[in-house]
Amino acid sequence: MSDSNRIENIRDFTLERNLDTIALKFKEESFTYGDLELMSRHMSTWFTAMELKGEPIAFMMPNGFDLMVTYLACFKSGAVAMPLSRRLGAGELRNILIESGAKCLIIELDKLSLLEEIDLKKTSVQTVYVNGVVPREGYNNFYSLLGPAGEYNETQVSENDPAVVFYTPSANGGFNGITHTYSSMTGIFESTSAALENVTENDRILVLDPQINISGFLETFTGLNYGATIFVHEGYRVEDTIPALVNERPTLMITHIGVYEKILDSGMTEKDTFATLRGIYTGGKSISTELQKKFYDHSGLIIQLGYGMTEAIWLTINRELNSGGTSSIGKALPGVNIRIIGADGRNVSVGEVGEICVAGQMVTPGYWNNKNTTSEKLQHGWFITGDLGYVDTEGNIVIVQN
Repeated sequence: MSDSNRIENIRDFTLERNLDTIALKFKEESFTYGDLELMSRHMSTWFTAMELKGEPIAFMMPNGFDLMVTYLACFKSGAVAMPLSRRLGAGELRNILIESGAKCLIIELDKLSLLEEIDLKKTSVQTVYVNGVVPREGYNNFYSLLGPAGEYNETQVSENDPAVVFYTPSANGGFNGITHTYSSMTGIFESTSAALENVTENDRILVLDPQINISGFLETFTGLNYGATIFVHEGYRVEDTIPALVNERPTLMITHIGVYEKILDSGMTEKDTFATLRGIYTGGKSISTELQKKFYDHSGLIIQLGYGMTEAIWLTINRELNSGGTSSIGKALPGVNIRIIGADGRNVSVGEVGEICVAGQMVTPGYWNNKNTTSEKLQHGWFITGDLGYVDTEGNIVIVQN
């Protein structure tokens, strides 16, 4: 498939889809691929009318249909999706709005109080939409965006145009806007599918992670990109997750290692609880041998470990039950290039510790409005992760510090 076709597949989920197929289930509601397509087309007409192509649209919203429509509307209109953590304080939100230059802000009703502490006139924000059932005077109603502003015409974009910016905490105490283009976003979905051993329309993916973050984003959009059904939850409540494993019959689950620990400790599960799952995954640099064995004995499933960061994901996979007590992140996935360099910038030998550098389509091209960090972290086509590790004699990558 050509790059242009791959990009269009991300922006238009009706391609090779049955419009009546369930795409998303959230709480008691189900939404089809046709629902996503129609509503995101409507919303995109507003973004196009506001001339937001190439401009970041900031949004702070909970998991669910409204959030997915907002992402897709940004992609269809050529605007840059800029999801923001719901944990941000007013000062952090203000600084990000100023630094990013966002002209449009969508914010959930429960977070509207943050704006009472922000002088929006000192930011670039010109329009604010409130996502909630109760309209607020002085603000635009989010749900007005779900009706068309005019005729729909999909905006043309190129593979190197920015598609999404994730703001994450930086080492200096501020935030970095990690940019992904349509090309790198496509790389993320393809690499993630490879890690999950090829996502198909037969998969049912349980999503617990925030879709506003890279984790929930890639879990959801990788599934949608390959025609799967996504079962969305809000948070990590074991009392909700365990019934979901039985009632929603997921085939794939990706979440924090702590969730798997809580599931084991709950005393509410048995082997049949996990019967429909073909794979479970977590992210990080290691899993304790004790937890891995305990979960395997209980469920018959190996918790597979993936490695990556917002700038570059999914990079490696460890599918082994016992990695010998080391922090092995396994081997590189197809399309991922990894080298480990010493202080002199040259590749180190097997078993020798150095800094992990990665390259591939899933790697960020840089940081939003931040040339200094871009030039520091991306050198000669390689992303400098800041993690130290080595390659063992079997070709596995082992992290010793991050």
